[in-house]
Amino acid sequence: MQCDEDKIITVILNLIENALKYSPENAVIRAAIACAPPAKNLDLTIKNPYFVEKIDLDLLTSEFYRGDVLTNGAGLGLWICQKVMQLHKGALTLSLEDDVFTCLLSFPLSQRVK
Repeated sequence: MQCDEDKIITVILNLIENALKYSPENAVIRAAIACAPPAKNLDLTIKNPYFVEKIDLDLLTSEFYRGDVLTNGAGLGLWICQKVMQLHKGALTLSLEDDVFTCLLSFPLSQRVK
């Protein structure tokens, strides 16, 4: 797998910072990497507890959208993460189930970035 390492590091750091920012104090944040044959992707999953009544997952990757207007930020982090993943022919998938927020980064193993 070839990639722009600086941009991928930026994506991963942004997701970890978001997990820390939006989790309760002293929460456990879990990260896992998976790539088992015959997998065609390398997957990085970041999970954190998230206790908010309503969140629109479809809007979280929209430009200038902030799920929590009471926190600092321009609403560009997840949008940039999604664009970087698209440039790498990968995917950013967000989900919320049972008060656990999950970010899945999926990198194709056969793609080359120019």
